[in-house]
Amino acid sequence: RFLSDAKAAILIPQSQLDGDSLANLVLGLRREDLAEMAVKAQALAKFHATEEVASICEECAR
Repeated sequence: RFLSDAKAAILIPQSQLDGDSLANLVLGLRREDLAEMAVKAQALAKFHATEEVASICEECAR
């Protein structure tokens, strides 16, 4: 939901997901839409998240 709220992905509720709806969605995507979602997703990336989480865990363990 994090990515879809930021318009970096498309969220389809499982109750509405079937082969036809997924195929229609994918076939309807334009290259420009995909590029825009990629830029938004990249902007939300946390590049050192693993290290940050490990550091917090170590601090909590002390």
